[in-house]
Amino acid sequence: MKKILAACLSVVLILSTLISTTVCVAAAGDSLATATTVTLGKKYSGAITETNSKDVYKFTLNASGEINIDLKAYIPCTHYYLYDSDGNTIWEVTYQYWNGTTELYTLNEDIDLTAGTYYFAVGKCDGTGNYNFIITYTNANESFAEVQGGNNNTIKDADEISFSTAYKGSIAQNDDKDIYQFTLNASGEIVVDLKASIPCTHYYLYDSDGNTIWEVTYQYWNGTTELYTLNEDIDLTAGTYYFAVGKCDGTGNYNFIITYTNANESFAETGYGNNQSIKDADVISLNKSYKGQLAINDNKDIYKFTLSKTGEIEINLTAYIYCTHYYLYDKDGNTIWEARYQYWNDTSEKYVLNKTLYLSAGTYYFAVERCDGTGNYSFSVIFGKCAAPKLTAAANAASGVKVTWGKVSGADSYNVYKK
Repeated sequence: MKKILAACLSVVLILSTLISTTVCVAAAGDSLATATTVTLGKKYSGAITETNSKDVYKFTLNASGEINIDLKAYIPCTHYYLYDSDGNTIWEVTYQYWNGTTELYTLNEDIDLTAGTYYFAVGKCDGTGNYNFIITYTNANESFAEVQGGNNNTIKDADEISFSTAYKGSIAQNDDKDIYQFTLNASGEIVVDLKASIPCTHYYLYDSDGNTIWEVTYQYWNGTTELYTLNEDIDLTAGTYYFAVGKCDGTGNYNFIITYTNANESFAETGYGNNQSIKDADVISLNKSYKGQLAINDNKDIYKFTLSKTGEIEINLTAYIYCTHYYLYDKDGNTIWEARYQYWNDTSEKYVLNKTLYLSAGTYYFAVERCDGTGNYSFSVIFGKCAAPKLTAAANAASGVKVTWGKVSGADSYNVYKK
């Protein structure tokens, strides 16, 4: 009797060991309603028979992450599916044939998913036999939890972020886009520093109306490191913006941080700029320094000043912008001087303008416009630094002054420009 009990105990111990590594599912459900619940990280086995053409297993992710399905099937041909909680097919590989020599089919698939309940199905296409599988899971550690379909795919559902704070996200099989909202209280430069372990991605920046003001699309990772790095400087006016990460191929995780530097503009600007026409020009004082910025959504800044008497002005400007245009308009908006396509010094990455003009008394408008690139600039309009030139032929010839006749307040006078 003792020998029989010992033998039985040995059998129980052996079975216990086997069950701890492989859980045999004798009759898995064949639909979402009857699906057999499985535990992540545990191994299961099943069979496709003449009377059982499909097995369905149910599992739940409490947070977004990557699952790995590791399966071996001793069946001539099989189908595999992944359904969401509504029964939509979000992944599938069909008509998978075994190796004719080993009579074994092996599946090893990584799938990124948002949090939620899912169903893994094994289906028959030809033949019968056994299979076993294990589903393991790695948390994506997203900064903002997402459930099936994603939670931040539109600007109205965007997740609000802060500057200089690191965030993590995931582009999943069932989540194509993530959108984040941030606000600039004053114009300035943001730097987007991002790393993505995703084969191909798109990146966008939207304004508060959803208009795309910046984008880089079809960004492929390095095939060796399997990593894509984005480091982008973007100048913006004050306002609310939306940064988006979109999928073009593959899924995976990413992390990013957005930092901000105030442009310290002398005149606050929002949206697409506040001083782009002479009627909206910012009034400046002579002999005073000002700071401005040309942004991705602000192409031109116009400043208004008035000369109480005829004399010489000097425009002194330093711009940290790749290419810029400069204009001087009269009170009617006519261009009386311009310097177009002014490129910075490639070494210092700055452009310096020093222009002297002799002007009649009146109101004028100085404009700074971008032709390529964005950035900050500073300038001043100096008046009364030198006395007005003597308007004689000899003096003109000697000094290089060009004189043109004009009318000022009905009296004969001159508009004088120095080359």
